Amino acid sequence: MTLPTGTPTAFSRNRPNRHTKSPPCVSPPDARPHPHRRVGAPMPQHASRPVSGRETFPRRVGDCDLLVEVCNGMPYLAPLWHKGPTMYLVNRVHTDLWDMRHPRPVAGLGRRLERWAPAGTHRAGPPLPKASEPLFVAVGRLVEYKRIDLLLRLWERVRPVTGGRLVVVGDGPERHRLTAMAGPGVEFTGRVSEAEKHRLLCEAWQLLHPSMMEGWGLVVTEAGTRATRAVGFDIPGLRDSVVDGVTGVPAGGESSFAAAWCSLALSRQRRSVMGRAAEARAEQFRWSSTVRQFREVAAEACGPVRPAPAALSIRAVPPQRRVSGHG
Repeated sequence: MTLPTGTPTAFSRNRPNRHTKSPPCVSPPDARPHPHRRVGAPMPQHASRPVSGRETFPRRVGDCDLLVEVCNGMPYLAPLWHKGPTMYLVNRVHTDLWDMRHPRPVAGLGRRLERWAPAGTHRAGPPLPKASEPLFVAVGRLVEYKRIDLLLRLWERVRPVTGGRLVVVGDGPERHRLTAMAGPGVEFTGRVSEAEKHRLLCEAWQLLHPSMMEGWGLVVTEAGTRATRAVGFDIPGLRDSVVDGVTGVPAGGESSFAAAWCSLALSRQRRSVMGRAAEARAEQFRWSSTVRQFREVAAEACGPVRPAPAALSIRAVPPQRRVSGHG
């Protein structure tokens, strides 16, 4: 099943009130259709969410056996207004991003609330060989917190040592500024097809992920399925998705990031060993396992008397809008 972010989802099956968190889901969405029915008007964003949820959800959805709140930023505070069992599916916490995007009162409230509230691996085609010349790839939306500007500055230090190309995949409001500051050997592709992303991740010698915050960094797992190791920073999220010295390097600072970038590029044996390890770890994150863990937590939230049903009918209130391109 695929749950939209930032929206409560009702599962019909009635138990006393319990609140629990779900396991993280790091597999790509299951492409198979699932029975569901969407009801209700679009939900507003940020501070008005709790009020909207309290007013809209009971009227549009009615009673349900389990309410799953997909928490991506400002929560709906479902346990305060929903009388039945609730479960939080937390796919990321925004930490410093609150201060970058919102004025101080909203940012402070958001940070406090998210502290309180909150498949087979997918490959778009057959494996492809690594590029014959050094190829380094960064994938993600071009926004401030992804820190592609830092990557471009480090590239000026790394390029004389490694040579090769740096390819930046993705689009966003920072693209014009980043393109203007890019030096030799840098290519911006904009948005690409899944087939082209597959080719680039297969051929890449390394995935470079300089983001300042991540919930997990799904592209790290996507690269791992193509036997491509990752170099990122030692931050929450990447600290979990990148196994230090095994599937990549979570660097402690800019200099160590550049050093890891160079050392891996210059050692074919280390690249090969870490690539195989990255691929093996990515295989652990299967969609069937994610669904099983989700059902276990749902059963715990609903109570120990009855197991989770084999099939759940989903009734979801869609978010106001969806933003693609998250790394």
